[in-house]
Amino acid sequence: LDATLYRRILLQIPTKIIPRMVNPLLLADFLTGSYETQNNASKILALHGLYVLMTQYNLEYPFFFGKLYSLLTIDLFSAKYKARFFYLLDIFLQSSHLPVNLVASFAKRLARLALLIPQHDQCLIITFIYNLIIRHPTIRIMIDKQQSQTIGTNKDIYSSEELDPNKTNAIESSLWEIESLTHHHHPDVATCALALMSIRKKNNERDMHQLLEIDYDEVCIYTIKQIYTFQEKSATIYV
Repeated sequence: LDATLYRRILLQIPTKIIPRMVNPLLLADFLTGSYETQNNASKILALHGLYVLMTQYNLEYPFFFGKLYSLLTIDLFSAKYKARFFYLLDIFLQSSHLPVNLVASFAKRLARLALLIPQHDQCLIITFIYNLIIRHPTIRIMIDKQQSQTIGTNKDIYSSEELDPNKTNAIESSLWEIESLTHHHHPDVATCALALMSIRKKNNERDMHQLLEIDYDEVCIYTIKQIYTFQEKSATIYV
């Protein structure tokens, strides 16, 4: 099969193919093989199918979150499937039964990436972490620790090279990366970071869907408009 057709099949599996099968667990080998042999765009689609089998048909696949965690790299933010990835990642991390160490690892990996990615993706990542903390309040301790520590990576206990998200020590670390973004030159990024660092237990999750579709051109246009508006107001003052 060519790559396009392969992805199309993987895309149909969770909603169109699995519900029509007598024994959907027969797809398990195909989906695990797809993860191992296909590109990243197909890997996330394969994980979606595996997630459905795990949550609805009792498939045991202990490597699921490790595979998912490994896809969180800087390359993700220049990929065409970025929006779909974060849409599915949000679904995969919804369960309140997930181990705190695992959830903390995802929050920490995302926070570290937030320092490296383009500006137009930073609010998306910060909002994603914000929602994780609302959904899994136990990891809020990562904010509390930051507020009593000095910003810096030299004492960070988080093991960024660890492949197993249950063993990264992320919950023992802090979100100093988000604290550093509160001083970002772009007001939207700084505001998002400040909102996360001052999060309260009674806050609600924030809508991410608009942020999933923002691109670099939109941010540039918005910034130019802001500068133009500021210049117009300044000119009016001196008239």
